[in-house]
Amino acid sequence: WGSLGLHYYQIPQTQVAPIDFSSTVLNNGINTQTNVQLTTDVTGAAAFNETSALGVSLAAGATDSLDLSTQFTPSAIGTYNFTWSVSSDQVDDVPLNNVLTGESFEVTNYIYARDRGVYEGQGGGEDGGDYAFEAGNYFQIFADQQAFAIDVVIGAGTPNGTIIYGKIYEFDSIVNDFVFIDETFEYIVTSNDVLSNANITLPLTTAPTLNAGSKYLVVVGCYSEFYYGESGFSEPQTSFLMYGGVGGFGGQYYPNNTPM
Repeated sequence: WGSLGLHYYQIPQTQVAPIDFSSTVLNNGINTQTNVQLTTDVTGAAAFNETSALGVSLAAGATDSLDLSTQFTPSAIGTYNFTWSVSSDQVDDVPLNNVLTGESFEVTNYIYARDRGVYEGQGGGEDGGDYAFEAGNYFQIFADQQAFAIDVVIGAGTPNGTIIYGKIYEFDSIVNDFVFIDETFEYIVTSNDVLSNANITLPLTTAPTLNAGSKYLVVVGCYSEFYYGESGFSEPQTSFLMYGGVGGFGGQYYPNNTPM
């Protein structure tokens, strides 16, 4: 699920975009299933219920990918929950495994987030030494929007007194790389931040306007050992951990655990 291939757990109203839903289904029985269809049911701040337009035949042991032909655009502020379910023309001996509970996402006033918001561990560290790095996530911008701050969750093990900062890069198709847009003021991590896995807001220095149709890389950076919170799953090449920073000479990774 997601917009243009990325799912967001918090979406500001200005960045709401149509959401696609799809699922891979498996016939785990011994008979061909006909007219197999996917239904997505959304509840919460607004309701949505849609079934894939064309049913498929699925042989025993086979898999297929089913997509909704209609997208869902969540307009109202609030929390949305969804489930996937699969149906066919045959009687199923085990119908309970035809329903999959999806995840919850939220339309907000101001917050745009790729992570689930639940601390699940930490990333970053030293990479064999006390090295500087930058880590963060891609974001798509669907309407011009001024950005004011970057939030980061402090991970366990971060030394007291560590200095961190945030940066925003915009993808430039001419140079085929990300170029610097703005950075935040620096912040000195306290022991209380580490103990509570605090969410720290880092104000941007110029509050730039992000452009509709552009893609941005939003990162937290450090000069020494630092750990950030992780939550949820990132598709490959959509979250990054870059020693030496963007374009640096250190190790460049794309973690599947989403930086918070």
